[in-house]
Amino acid sequence: MEALHRLGRIVSLHRRVLAAVLAGLATFVVVNQLTPRRQDLTKVPVITTAIPAGHTIVEAEVRLAALPDEALPEAPSVHLEEVIGQTTAVSLSPGTVLQPGLFTSAATAEPGRSLTPIQLSEPSLKSLLTPGMRVSLVMTESSEVITPDARISALPAEPERSGLQAGGASRPLIVVDVPTEVAATVSSLGQGGGLSVILGSAG
Repeated sequence: MEALHRLGRIVSLHRRVLAAVLAGLATFVVVNQLTPRRQDLTKVPVITTAIPAGHTIVEAEVRLAALPDEALPEAPSVHLEEVIGQTTAVSLSPGTVLQPGLFTSAATAEPGRSLTPIQLSEPSLKSLLTPGMRVSLVMTESSEVITPDARISALPAEPERSGLQAGGASRPLIVVDVPTEVAATVSSLGQGGGLSVILGSAG
């Protein structure tokens, strides 16, 4: 009993000190839980400025950013040195995390052919397309055949929109391999959704 009384007197004398220690410990636990741990952050290359489709990326347009793992896209990221010199398949906004599907340089066109990105006038069609598939490109309004000899080259993943980016559902972009003589027409019409994609040959 004597020991218990002595312990009680010690606690009573130092209760303010103990209260301060416990309050500090509680604050430490809360801050530690709210602060991202170093191992939860991953350094990934991101775009620093708006970039159009078909643009060749230079070093000044990318930087490394440490982002929480849960904020990263599911597609694998790339190393900083791997993106320099790559050609974009889609338009990119500042802060976009770079990933393989955003580039066209993984594929090369044969002599006499060119790669160009176009917007699909019918977004649901993208799920039916696969790289290497033969398609025809026709004008959406007049059904005039621009080329019956196009091939799907790449199906880039759409960059995620941030909460600050306005706009509704957009037309997905794809990269097509077309004869060089119609590449300029395909690019001009395709960027505004003026082309329809028909599976197989239209003529």
